[in-house]
Amino acid sequence: MVISVSPPRRKRGNRQMRSPPVLKACNVQAASRSRSENNNCTGIAQAKEARERQRRQETARMIHSIWTSGGSDLSGLAVPLLEGRVDSLGVYTMSLEEEENSLQTQPSTPNEIDRAHSSDLSYDEFFAQYMAPNKPIVIDGLSDNWKASSQWVTTDDHGNRVPDLDRLGDLFGENVAPVHVQARGGFTEARPRTKEMTVSEYALWWYCHHEEEEEEEVGECTWETKEEGSSELLYLKDWKFTAVHPTYGAYKWPLYFLDDWLNGAMGNAYKFVYLGPRGTSTRLHADVLRSYSWSTNVCGVKRWYLIPPQYTYLLYDCFGSKLASHLHADVEDGVEMFFPGLVEARKYAIEVVQEAGETIFVPSCWHHTVENLAPTLSINHNWLNGNNVAMSWKKLQTEINALDQGKSSEAPKMVLVNDDKTILQDTRREDAGSTHESFVRDSNPSESSDMSQVGDDLVLLWLVLSKKAREVMTTTTTTTTTTSVANGSYMNDSTDDNDALNKYNLSAILPILEGIQQIVSSGNDFGLVERCECDVELLIRQVNDFLN
Repeated sequence: MVISVSPPRRKRGNRQMRSPPVLKACNVQAASRSRSENNNCTGIAQAKEARERQRRQETARMIHSIWTSGGSDLSGLAVPLLEGRVDSLGVYTMSLEEEENSLQTQPSTPNEIDRAHSSDLSYDEFFAQYMAPNKPIVIDGLSDNWKASSQWVTTDDHGNRVPDLDRLGDLFGENVAPVHVQARGGFTEARPRTKEMTVSEYALWWYCHHEEEEEEEVGECTWETKEEGSSELLYLKDWKFTAVHPTYGAYKWPLYFLDDWLNGAMGNAYKFVYLGPRGTSTRLHADVLRSYSWSTNVCGVKRWYLIPPQYTYLLYDCFGSKLASHLHADVEDGVEMFFPGLVEARKYAIEVVQEAGETIFVPSCWHHTVENLAPTLSINHNWLNGNNVAMSWKKLQTEINALDQGKSSEAPKMVLVNDDKTILQDTRREDAGSTHESFVRDSNPSESSDMSQVGDDLVLLWLVLSKKAREVMTTTTTTTTTTSVANGSYMNDSTDDNDALNKYNLSAILPILEGIQQIVSSGNDFGLVERCECDVELLIRQVNDFLN
């Protein structure tokens, strides 16, 4: 699929990017309107369409449960497959009303991504044109002076800039990081298994792998798991480098992304280094708690496919329950009948080739999948702030409502491994900022893993919101703090602007706190109060007092 992208805008002169100010009162109001519109941006017709899709997918899940005895006997699909009933169910699940279908013959927006050089894009422009409307962009020039760009990269025999594994091994060899093991390169249906390795161990595998790629004599390579003809690829992901080395200064946090409540609350736990050879990839997913993310290629090339949120439903199977592993799963993995929506989804996909030195902003709720087209080293953050926490809350509400109805909105995917055991893999946090585990259950799985996931998400959201609320309320009007869009070192704005932003942030937090209090009052808070020893009601009163 060839999708046009606009050419990058190059640096014009020596224009300096303005320091990000605290939002003016009018910008706060505009941001509030944008957030409200974002939650219902598709209009009345598309809201009706979404309700119809949800109804059809719920019906499909019910049928799947009947055919498979609640998901415990997948052999129950055999007869419906042979009789064509699975195909018919897929048509039913993905079809829209005729008049609505005519509206989707062409994408509503061009299949391209905006590009800008950092010298040509102020913070205000980024906020108004991309963050507030939840729109992706590629920004060049942010990593030009990074320490990582000069000290973590070398040149190979062909003149290409590649990760310097010798240097990384010397500096950080004892660090332990999650590594995803792929059966082969590219996108596959098979889920990679995950293990931990030291950076030195990974560097040794990298050396052996590239010796094989060049068809040279391996010589002293002693990688213990190496097998002749093995096509396995190892992708080092979610290395929490900044949390382990907070003073090293590998990179400068880009100004556009400084308003980060998630890492502020969680001790930099969602700042990662990724390192992988050509062919390593990340499965289709949306980020943890529907956070924003940004990713900078220190070296190498990535190919992204981004799906606008309004087309997420096309990514699920004909039963409305399983997310496709990648955008071409229906063709490449021979499961076309199970994923009838992918043909349509590809029409709306934005394909992005991200070169070295470029940074991509991935908005909330945009599913995406990524492949390394060359040996690549990248810096990646997940982040939340007042513009997208409402989307985090909406995701959590969906999970809780699904449990209340006796099903998971994104149920663990079952892989039969023998006659009496089933591996339940929690697929919802794939590449979402944490290492993912598999759970071994009996063949009749309970909802315990779903409830645990909801509990983890609820605790995480509470920690983020409560820390930010207390931070705002303990800030005096004469003190410059991180309640601004940027951190204190970039601010020289008025007290009135600080007050406006503080109220904007608390106004975004308050309705979510009230929703969490309803969960606590219901008697089933998924362990929140016990795990956090929190008083939600007290914090709500304090926020109301501050706002009034």
